[in-house]
Amino acid sequence: MIQKYPDSKKEIDALYYLGLSYKNIDNKDKAIDALEMLLEKYPTTRQADEAKKLMATFK
Repeated sequence: MIQKYPDSKKEIDALYYLGLSYKNIDNKDKAIDALEMLLEKYPTTRQADEAKKLMATFK
């Protein structure tokens, strides 16, 4: 979905849940990639705040 519809209004949630899903299967690198993309494109959203919290668990 992200590649096919890059500016969809649902992209914010898609990136967050993609990062969360990768975290849940212990794929840290891909999780970080998705969450960093979310933070770059949508830094002032609620999902960005959640992404920051999620990324803090990787340290």
